Amino acid sequence: MEKVDLFGISFNKVTIAQMIAILTHSICNNQYLFIQTANVDHIILTQNDKLFREIVQSANIITCDGMPIIWASRLLKNPLPERVTGADLTTAICKYSFKRFFNLFILGAAPGVAEKAKRMAELKYPGCHIVGVYSPSCSELADSEKSRNICEQINRSGSNILLLALGTPKQEKWYWQNKKRLHVNAIIGVGAAIDFLAGTKKRAPKWMRDVGLEWLYRLTKEPVRLFRRYMIRDLKIIPLFARELIKQMKVRSEQ
Repeated sequence: MEKVDLFGISFNKVTIAQMIAILTHSICNNQYLFIQTANVDHIILTQNDKLFREIVQSANIITCDGMPIIWASRLLKNPLPERVTGADLTTAICKYSFKRFFNLFILGAAPGVAEKAKRMAELKYPGCHIVGVYSPSCSELADSEKSRNICEQINRSGSNILLLALGTPKQEKWYWQNKKRLHVNAIIGVGAAIDFLAGTKKRAPKWMRDVGLEWLYRLTKEPVRLFRRYMIRDLKIIPLFARELIKQMKVRSEQ
């Protein structure tokens, strides 16, 4: 599968339709996949967090979950085909669950939210098979024995796809500590997708997503929680892009 190297991350040139085909193949052939839907925040966090960078780079597939990344790939003349977000991928997985033998387990979201997401998904997508949900506390995630029990619960459920909704970088680091305990075919970090599926948070209108303004919509809805992320941390992408542009220009001049 062709890749685009940006900001130290190798993004796969993949569409949502291709992701569904890849997941189907993985399950039918009993193969394992760790999938990252990486956005601008992931890029920024990888710059200073060595462990997080190692985890992200270890992923079998890294999709682009951010319009600024799409724009950067276009400006650098190696365009990614489309944005594949955790929310859109989760929706597609639920939609095709019955036909593709997807058995889902949701780990994360606030208490009661994952249960509601399960009910809503099964109503909206007939045949959607969510075999288990669990919303662990922070203390459970930090405790090795309790994490072992969570993994055993996931394994007993018969799930083949684990959707992680614990928040970045917490979900990635929990996965890293427990990956050998999990017996599923695919593990995917999906962020706020479960909140959107449950209806407890409203997603930005499609036109805002298409023009790269989903962050602004989310900021207006959750200013206290998201201000630091969007208005301080993620703005660091600007000098990173300038550096990436210079690097790519040097490579081309040497060819």
